[in-house]
This record gives sequence, structure tokens and C-alpha cells, in this order.
Amino acid sequence: MISKARIWMGIGKPKNPHSIENLKYLYGILNKNQSVTENNKDLLIETLRSISEILIWGDQNDSGVFDFFLEKQMITFFLHYMRQKYGRFICVQLLQTLNILFENIRNETSLYFLLSNNHINNIILNKFDFSDEEVMAYYISFLKTLSLKLNSHSIHFFFNERVSEFPLYVEALKFFDHPEAMVRIAVRTLTLNVFRVPVQQMQKFIKEKTAQCYFSNLVWLIRNHVLDLDICVKNTIDHTKKSSLIDSIDEYIDHLNYLQDIYMIDNQSLSNFLTQQLIRRLFVPVFLSSLIRKDKFLVKDQKPNIQPFLAVFLLSHVFSIITYKPLIADLCELIFFVNDDKLIDQMCERSKNPPGQTFDDYMSEPRNLVNYLSSLSSEKKRTHSHSRRSLSVPHFSSLNKSNENVNPNEELNIEPLADKANDEILDNSELLALNITDDEKHRNLSVMSKNQAQLGLIFENLLQYLNTNDYDELNSLICLSFMYTMVNNPGLPSKVVDLIKPRQTNGETSPMNNENLMDYLIKIVEKSVEPDYKVRLSTLEIATRVIKSIACTAHRSYISEGHMTRIEQVRMQSASMLRESFRTEEMFLDMFEHEYHSFNSQTFSCEMLLREWSILLTPTSTPLSGIELTKRFPCGDTEKLKHLMRNFFLIRTLCLNLTNEIENQLPLTKQEHLVKENDALDLNSSDLIACTVNLKDKKDRRFLVIDPIQFILVEPEVKRIGWGIVKFSDLIQDVEVTPDKEDSRSLSITIKKSTQSGKPYILLNSTFTFDDHIRCMAAKQHLVRARERARRIKLEKIAQLLNLSSNSNAQKPNFLHSQSQNDILPYNLVAGYNLLNNLSHPGRASMISSTWSQIAQGEKHTQMISSPMAAFSKTSSPVNTNKSNPSDPNTISVSFYRNQISFTSPSLASSSNSNPSLDTNKLKEKIESLPVFSPKNTSDSGVQLNQNESDDFLTTKLKETIKPLADDDTQMNVNNESNSEPIIFNPDDPSIQYY
Repeated sequence: MISKARIWMGIGKPKNPHSIENLKYLYGILNKNQSVTENNKDLLIETLRSISEILIWGDQNDSGVFDFFLEKQMITFFLHYMRQKYGRFICVQLLQTLNILFENIRNETSLYFLLSNNHINNIILNKFDFSDEEVMAYYISFLKTLSLKLNSHSIHFFFNERVSEFPLYVEALKFFDHPEAMVRIAVRTLTLNVFRVPVQQMQKFIKEKTAQCYFSNLVWLIRNHVLDLDICVKNTIDHTKKSSLIDSIDEYIDHLNYLQDIYMIDNQSLSNFLTQQLIRRLFVPVFLSSLIRKDKFLVKDQKPNIQPFLAVFLLSHVFSIITYKPLIADLCELIFFVNDDKLIDQMCERSKNPPGQTFDDYMSEPRNLVNYLSSLSSEKKRTHSHSRRSLSVPHFSSLNKSNENVNPNEELNIEPLADKANDEILDNSELLALNITDDEKHRNLSVMSKNQAQLGLIFENLLQYLNTNDYDELNSLICLSFMYTMVNNPGLPSKVVDLIKPRQTNGETSPMNNENLMDYLIKIVEKSVEPDYKVRLSTLEIATRVIKSIACTAHRSYISEGHMTRIEQVRMQSASMLRESFRTEEMFLDMFEHEYHSFNSQTFSCEMLLREWSILLTPTSTPLSGIELTKRFPCGDTEKLKHLMRNFFLIRTLCLNLTNEIENQLPLTKQEHLVKENDALDLNSSDLIACTVNLKDKKDRRFLVIDPIQFILVEPEVKRIGWGIVKFSDLIQDVEVTPDKEDSRSLSITIKKSTQSGKPYILLNSTFTFDDHIRCMAAKQHLVRARERARRIKLEKIAQLLNLSSNSNAQKPNFLHSQSQNDILPYNLVAGYNLLNNLSHPGRASMISSTWSQIAQGEKHTQMISSPMAAFSKTSSPVNTNKSNPSDPNTISVSFYRNQISFTSPSLASSSNSNPSLDTNKLKEKIESLPVFSPKNTSDSGVQLNQNESDDFLTTKLKETIKPLADDDTQMNVNNESNSEPIIFNPDDPSIQYY
């Protein structure tokens, strides 16, 4: 008993800080220190902090804590401290305590305990010193936390229906234009939470008392911000001074996102009020008027002036973010169908509001919101001065009662007028929500209907920004962004869709009505392949996407033949410009693959493009500006080559989409066909070379897999014999091999990857040690040959993309060695003979069959060009068999020169494919039945063959094989012309391929 009395009197502090005994102890401290002084302020701050901790603990563990807290009315101490002279010393701690308390309470009953008896509303209405930034921050955070607890039940603790008071909402609105962004964001969050509460009386209070004034001030705030942004753009000449411009763009985007959040609530009354203010105060007088205004303006014109391209830029953000259909319909009506600028001017003049409301001048600043809200409070005080001012908030126990006892006759008399005004706005949404007389509405309707057949004045002005005759890259990119966001806005009205897109009627698709728009877009695509590089990649990309958006519907494309022909010509021109660099640039393959990977991996987002500050400034070409290549002009040969590659990819993708084709040639390497790390491989039929990988801190024993495409290192799998786990894999085309001068058993292997900056990224740089020098040399030969072969095959694929295969041999680059579309292995005098007999490889079979089919089709001269690694490619002398009688139609001439084999037949050249004297099927069968050739006198040390012997051998074999065909009157003449210079034949020569 004595210890409890000591605790109750505040003499002793309990050991357990989270207990009801400790709360009683803290209550004793508050009771003893009811006045704030310099001496006890620190004690009170710590006491308030401890109380919040105990209340949060009691919410989850002991309900008796809140019972004691309410029983002693401890929250009255909070309000009492705030109103004292020295209360500002602990205001921060009080607001922080309340904020933490309401953030962490999970029990609904505990929440209702705290909200009872109107103490929280009195704290909200307390006059804090908001010049203190810390007090301001905690106060607005406290209000936002309370708004997160709002619902159809808890709203009654804050909103008094009888006297129409809503302190939480009204006090927060006073900070809607606070200079601190954190405060503005908190106010917007609070208003959205209030707007979402489905309580009719509260919604009526917002609509009648605050909506008009709040939205007009909000739109006026955005208007002033737009004017400041225009000044900022004019002053930002240097691309390096961009911070203020970035902040201004982000602030404008935040405004629009807040407006979209209001529209997403789907409150029709609030949406209509907001739409009216946006149209009359911002969109028409600032944005659209800037697009109509000429060089000279009237003196009486009060409409603000911003740069036209900035107006288009800001409208692009509107169509990108806001999807409210009535607002989008109003804007499209003005942009596409209004040809009279006087009609737009009338919307900015002083207009008469519905009866019961005052005149509203949309060109002048609206009534100050803070003063207006303060006048509402003072009016309520005068009206209810005869009675005790109290919000009379119901106790939490009465929250489950229905609201049916509310007398609708107690509502304000302004409601029918407001509803009437609301209905008027709804009924005249097509008239841009104009509050004008019926005669004016009828007159405007007739004007609009007459001008429907002709495009609007504003839209015609926008098309001029795309005119390539007087091309302006800055205006073009911004205008294209506007077109893209508008076309892809889900709220776009159907009559605008019918104007710019093909429409389907009765299963048939009509062409687009506005051919001029498509013509302007294609002209920009055509200009992108001009050698002056005056079209940025971002401009071309968004132009191609606009074309696809308006020409493709339901997985089908509807574009005229003339337009499609022009686009195909642009694609051919793009490939032609790229072919010049293809012949000369050594790093073409690496750059090509890297640029395509970047092109294919980057997801296009017009929203992100519109956030880019650089598109508002004059385009530059210097990389020192920090602007990425897609948003500036190229500088230097390397950037110009990258620019050409991206151009080629964009235009090629556009052609494929318009023709409904699937990309099957790019990328050059299909990632799904590659071996990846940690994959399990069956190595029973694979060639392996054991090696040790020397890393900086360790050495790993691995096996190098002989693969023609990838560089693969595996580790044997323990559970399955003959299987391995991939520990490293990459494309073999990027492997660079350097012999170790000090150790003949070691190789230095480096794998480099291209990056956007141009500096290669080293993926692997290690020393590989093999068991002996023979295996080391075998690994080196495999890596070198495989690298060359892989790069050659990919270059051949690029040549096909650029239409190089149709050109003559003299026009081809030096590194091209095959006309075949398949992966054909080298065909040469020694190993090529073996190739004829082995048809198991599909590439070889296709090579042979295609060769004989070309003969049968009557080609006069067919050549098969083999790999530069073919045997005798450097020493073979010409072997000519064309000395036979050329007039004999049954003569087939075979000529050998270096790595080329030519077949000539006069009868086949005469295009007479039905010649019965030549049975090509028998000839093919005999060639395929040739035995495997094994050179005589071969040894590990090499063999010396005479050129005459090698040529005689092949000639003899051909004669023996084709001689039985003489019964069909078919004659084959093969003669030799060779030189006697001997050839050194080394089986270990890496230029010889074995099968």
C-alpha cells in the first residue's frame, strides 16, 4: 500500500516503463506541473514522449491503459500546455507525440477513445507559431495522419453536420500554396482522403462552401507556375544550368498528377467544378491562346503569353496524365473543330454565373482562399453567438446509429441552386462547360457544326510545326510528343478517333480521313535519312510510333500503297547509308550488336521523354552537355555511325509492323539458344580440353568445351558421369587469345564487351594453363578459328540485312567469303573432297543440293566461295578446264582457282531445262558416292605434295566417277593447267579444316 501511494504521488518511478503503473506515475508528473516554465519544460517533454510509448503498448497489450488515460482526461493537459505563454517550447513534442500515437494505434476502439470529447479538433484549431519550420512540419504531418484514419464512421469526429464545421479540412486548405513542397504534398494527400469519404452531408459542404474557391485558387497557382516556367525556359540558355528548369517541370507534373487523382475519385460534382476552372483559367487563356496569337497583339488583351512550343509541351503532359473524358473532349473540341478565334476569346471574358452566385472574372486573380475560409469561420461565430460554441461530436458508442434522423429541410437553401448549376455543367459538357446564355450556346453550336468539315485552327498550326520545308527540330519533337499522347489517351472522343484513325464499319475499314497528318509524319521519317543528321533519334522514334498508332488497329495495318512505298524507300536509303560504314569500320559488328541490344532493351516511355528538360532547349551536339545521344545531334564519326544504326533499326521495325511481319533476322544471336551459367550439359559426345584458370585469389580446375559459338567452361557433375555444370559462358566472337611468352602451356584469354560510353567492359581476363603445349596450341587454334568463323557468319547476316548479297562480288567487303544463307563450312581441294561424301550435316547437304539445283536451273556460271581458311588458298595455282569444245552442249567444264570452283555448261546456259541428254540426278549420286579421300604419305610432321599431284588426283576421281554416264551421251572434259611449284602440306596448319 505504501509503495502504491508513493507511485501515485509521483515519489517513486516504477521499474517497468510499459505498464499502467508507469502511466499513473507520469500522470502525477503532469498534475504537479500544469504550468510550463523554463525549469520544467525538459521534464514535460520527456513525460509526453513516455506517455505516447505507453499508449501504443497498451493499444496492443492492455486495454486498461486507455481507460485510465480517458478517465483522467490526460489529453486536456496537451491542450492546456499549448495555450500557455511558454507552451511553444513543448509544442513540437506534443505534435510529435500525437502524430506517433495516431500512426501506431491499430485498435479501432482505442482510436475512438482518443477522438472523443472534441479535444483533437481543438488542438487542430490552436494558434501555433507556423513561422517555426519544425512546428509547421509536425503540424501538417499530424493533420495528414488524421486524414488517413477517415472513413464513413470516423468522419463524424471531425465534421459537425449541425453547424457545418470541418476544422481538419479547412485548416489544411490554408497551406495549399505553402512554399515548402512537403507541406503542399501533405495538403493534397489530406484533401484526397477527405474527397474519398462517401458521406453525403460532408460532400455537400465541400461542394457548396469550398470547391469553387479552392479549385479556382489551385488552378491560378498552376497558371502562375506555368508563367514562371516560361521565364525559366527563356533564361536557361546554357545546357549546364538546368536545376531550376528540372524542378519547374517536376512541379508541373505533380500538379497534373494531383488533378488526375481528383478525377479518379469519380466525384462528378468536384470533377465538373475542376474542369470548368481548368478550361476557363488555364487551358484556353494560356495554352490555346498562345498557339493562336500572332506577332501583334491587342493592347486590351489580358491573356498571358507563353512560347508556343512550351504550350504544346504542357498540353502533351495534360494528355499524358489526365484521362477524364469530359475534359479531354472539351480540349479536343477546341483543338480540332474550332476555327474562330473569337469564340476562344469569349471564353476568357467576364461571364455570368448561375443565379445566386457572383460574377467571376476568369482573367483576374480569384478571391484569396485563406481570407475566404477565415470569413466562413467568423460568419459561423456570428450566427451561433447566442449558443455555446461546440461541435457536439458524438461519442464513439453512437457511431453505429444510422443517419436517417437528419432532417433534409435543415440543409442550406443554396443546394438547389448548386445542383442546378451542376446539372447545367453536365448538360453542356459538349459546350466546354460555358456558363453563357441559351442564345449564345445555340450560336456557338451552329458555328461549330459549320466548321466540322474543316480542321480546327489550332490543329492546323500544330501541323505547321511538322513542316519539313522550314524544319525546326525543337518544335517537331514537342509536337510529335503531343500527337502521341493525344492519340494514345483513353479518353479521346470517338469523332477525333474517326478523324485521325481508320474506322471499321460493317466489317470494312475505311482509310483515315486526315491524309495530311500521315504525309507530314512520313516527311519527317524521310528527312531522318538525309546526310545532315538534323533529326534526333527521339524525334524519329516517336514519329514512327505515331505512324503505327494511327495506321495500325486490331493487329492489322491500314496504310495507303503510296505511303508504304515511301517508307520502304526510306528503309532502303537507311541501309544504303549504313553500307558505307559496313565496308570500312573494323568494329562494325561489335557496335551493331551493342546498339541493337540497347535499342531492344530500352522501353519507350513518352512520359519519361516529356520529363526530359533538354527537349525544351535548342538541340545541341556536344557530348559535354550530359545529354544522351538519342536526344541530341551526333558528334563525330562514331556517334554518327551509332545514329545510322539506330535509324536503321527504327525504320526497319516500322516496316515490319506496317506489313504485319515478324522479326526473324535480329538479333544475330538468339539468347534462348545459348548455354547459360549453371546449366547441365551432356559432354559424352563433346571434345574437352582440361585447363586451370588462374584468378587473382584462387585457381580453378575447369574443362574448355570445344563449341563453335560459345566459350564454355564446365566443371564435372558429381552425380552423373559424363555431365558437366557450366561455370562460365560467353560468345566466342569476343574472345581474345594471347600466348604466354614465358610459359608455352599457358594462354592469356580476355573477353571484352562494348558499352554505351565506348570504353569496353572486361568480362574476363585470366591466364589459362593447360597440361602440355600441344593441348595449349590446340586450344589456341580452336579459339582463333572459332572467333573468326563466328564473326564472319554474323557479318554475312548483316550483309543480308543491308542488301549487300544482291550486289556484285566487286562491291562486297573483303571479309565476306560466302553467298550461302546457311552456315556453310569451307570447301577446298583436299578437305572439300571429303565434304562431298559426308552429307550428315544439314548445312553441307543444303550446299550440295543447292549447287546442283543451280546447275539444273541453267545458271551459266555458279561459284561457291569458301572460307579464307581453305587449304591451298594462298598457294594454289589456277586449274582451268575450259579448253573443251564450248560448242558441245553436253560438255560440263569444271574450273578450279584458289578457293573457287566453277561449273559451266553451254546446254544449261541456254535455259533449256528439259535436256534429256544430261541426267543430273545420276551425276549427283555419283558425286555423293565418292570415297573418303586420305592424302598419302601423311604424318604428324607434315607431307609435301606437288600441285600437279593434287590436281591430277581430283581430276582422275572426277573422270572415273562420271565416265559411266557416257552411255547417256554425256561428256565431261576436265583438263589441267597447273604450276609445278610444290606445296608444303602440314596437317597441323590451322587453315585446314578436317571432318
